[in-house]
Amino acid sequence: MLFLASINVYSQQYEIKGRVVGDLSNKPIEFVNVILTKNDSIFSGAVTDELGNFALSAEKGDYILKLEQFGEMFLSKNISLAKDLDLGALPVEQSIALKEIVIEAKKPLIQQEIDRTIFNVENSIAATGGDALDALKRTPSVQVQNDNIALVGRSNVRVMVNDRMIELSGENLTNYLKSIPSDDIKSIEVITTPPAKYQAEGNSGLINIILKKGALNAWSNTTRTAYIQTTYPAYSIGNTFNYNKNKWAINASVDAKKGSEASILDHEIFFPNARNVSQMDSKNRKDFYSGRLGIDYDISDKSTIGAIANISESLPDSKDNSYINIFDDNNVQFSQILTQGNSIEKDKNISTNVHFIQKLDTLGKKLTIDLDYFNFKEDRNRNFSTIQTTNNIIDNFDIANNLGNQNINNYSINVNLEHPTKWANYTYGGRLSFSNTESGVKFFDLSSGNPIIDPNQTDDFRYDEYIQALYFDVSKKFGEKWQVKLGLRYEHTHTKSLPLTYNQEFTNNYGKLFPTVYALYLMNENNFLNLNYSRRTKRPGFWELNPFKWYLNANSYAEGNPFLQPSFNHNVELTHGYNQKLFSTFIFQYTEDGFGQIPSVNGLNNQQIYTRANYNNTYVFGLVENYRYTPFKWWESNNQFFIFYSETKIKSEFVNDLPVQNGLSSAFSTNNSFVLNNSKTFLGELNFNYNFPRNSGIYKAEQSYSLDFAIKYLFWNKSLVATFAVNDIFRTSNPNITTFTNNIKQVYNNYYDNRFFRFSLSYTLGNRKINVEKRSFGNEEEQNRTN
Repeated sequence: MLFLASINVYSQQYEIKGRVVGDLSNKPIEFVNVILTKNDSIFSGAVTDELGNFALSAEKGDYILKLEQFGEMFLSKNISLAKDLDLGALPVEQSIALKEIVIEAKKPLIQQEIDRTIFNVENSIAATGGDALDALKRTPSVQVQNDNIALVGRSNVRVMVNDRMIELSGENLTNYLKSIPSDDIKSIEVITTPPAKYQAEGNSGLINIILKKGALNAWSNTTRTAYIQTTYPAYSIGNTFNYNKNKWAINASVDAKKGSEASILDHEIFFPNARNVSQMDSKNRKDFYSGRLGIDYDISDKSTIGAIANISESLPDSKDNSYINIFDDNNVQFSQILTQGNSIEKDKNISTNVHFIQKLDTLGKKLTIDLDYFNFKEDRNRNFSTIQTTNNIIDNFDIANNLGNQNINNYSINVNLEHPTKWANYTYGGRLSFSNTESGVKFFDLSSGNPIIDPNQTDDFRYDEYIQALYFDVSKKFGEKWQVKLGLRYEHTHTKSLPLTYNQEFTNNYGKLFPTVYALYLMNENNFLNLNYSRRTKRPGFWELNPFKWYLNANSYAEGNPFLQPSFNHNVELTHGYNQKLFSTFIFQYTEDGFGQIPSVNGLNNQQIYTRANYNNTYVFGLVENYRYTPFKWWESNNQFFIFYSETKIKSEFVNDLPVQNGLSSAFSTNNSFVLNNSKTFLGELNFNYNFPRNSGIYKAEQSYSLDFAIKYLFWNKSLVATFAVNDIFRTSNPNITTFTNNIKQVYNNYYDNRFFRFSLSYTLGNRKINVEKRSFGNEEEQNRTN
């Protein structure tokens, strides 16, 4: 395939555009060379995209426009250029379109670019009859467990569609991904080290789902419903509508769920003179609804304006019963604490985005502007009663009411410019963000029959945060084998917090640089090496900074810390790829000022307190192996194994209270998909995940594993999809976890209804081969920190 792009730029340039289609089918043809010649010399050139479109520019004058493919010239046209010229549809012989299909089939399954790995879904059986979540399960370095998405070696992941961030999370994100047919996915990009244009927040990676481009005048509608059985039943229903006609692109979706899940929290605490054995059984309501509307309008061929709005509301109420049995040194129970609790909660999230895209020339120079706002509101109301008996005699009885609320507002603007040149490709831009958080907690003692407020456990809290960022990166190829990309992001952060309890304002003001470095070496057809480095930060969640106490029972509560500081991560990865099947990645990570939850215990009053602090610096060394193979045409297997060594250094003020659990962590997973009939309408899936005993930070976890199974059948020309899935069949995915604080041993086992079966139906109308781009919200970082 010949690619000609010798472009001369003058002071006055005019645009030539058109669309190459088959003469019989009128379908677009990709990879056609468009050559503009003058005086028998090549002046400019382009290659048609998936829609058959091309665009190039030249100064005023007379030219010859040629269309060529496979060395065959099938069109030569004289043109006189004095203004912008639209040639419209240019039909070519149908045989050319057939050749184009052959080229598509030869795309490698996995491609390595300098800052990402590309999994070409359309060349995999993962593209058959599934959805985006199914395709992610077959993607190298991606883990999908309990419908939660993660990257190996990364604490969390954010999802984009067509380079634009999706603001959804949790079940909303899962339902959205299930609405995208895998047949409509061109490729999935895995970005373990995000470039400089992305926010520095979080030691997370990115997943970018690239959709196939389809007919412009098309629409599709997908309706879905599901029944989920955990300990309790739940039901969900949703609908997604896509519309793309002329200058308009519309995406709208609604989702709702009603039902509950159980959680069982088993704790055992070994005090010097006693042993506490406790269990909390909860019924947690999972009701929610959400709606999203996105609209884009093409003002011209070069300008697009659009907006999106998202609203969601959840009602995570819960009812719980717990007991604490207290044993003496002779293992004789002498005391018991019983608690009944009821929590009423309401969370509401409203997000809006307005964006503008301007193509500045035909060479790829593009300006993007995003304006964003989101509001998150949370209200909590917890009532609980606790009765304590010693030797069967009641010696303490408490009734209390704990109220909490939070209101977060965020405003941001982001400007990004993509600037390709002959020498290198540049990206630069900036971002401004302001967040305001107001929250409060009140504690009432109801033991006397009248509510009496406790001023020592009542607080109001205000937190303001300002972030300004500038960034740039440059990418350049050196010959056929080497490519280098360098980036730098600067973020200046100013925070103010005002807890009423402390009666003083706390401020923090700092600026940090976040470099990124990539180097790609293509050794030969079957081997490559990729090296990258990045520095990132993790800021505390807004709720983690609030010092209020939230009570589980009279003997246990959780509280935030207004003095928390951000942590900073250094990440290095070296990847070797062999034959598109075996990928080996060596990982080094260093975290400074790491923060997290500390489960401290007061041995004098047997009280358990969950607080948060910057208590560690951590080193991690690891190896990740990913192997893909296809034993038969109907069986595709994706297998991963990783092993990490983690060494945590506890800060001096905590070293006597928090003994570390340095050591190894490793896991193995295999995801297998099967096509069970010739018409590719009966599909199966069998997945297994095993976690070896592991040490990390101040925690030691025992082994755990899970086995998942699913079958899927497609009816009515694949418009109706029925799926039956069973997750964590043997209920073995929750390990025992051990930690020590104040030399007191604590053992936890928390179960959150990981075992379930689900039966779902999905029906799609319209043209499914459609592409409506999903726009991101520009304040993803702040929204993630509300969770």
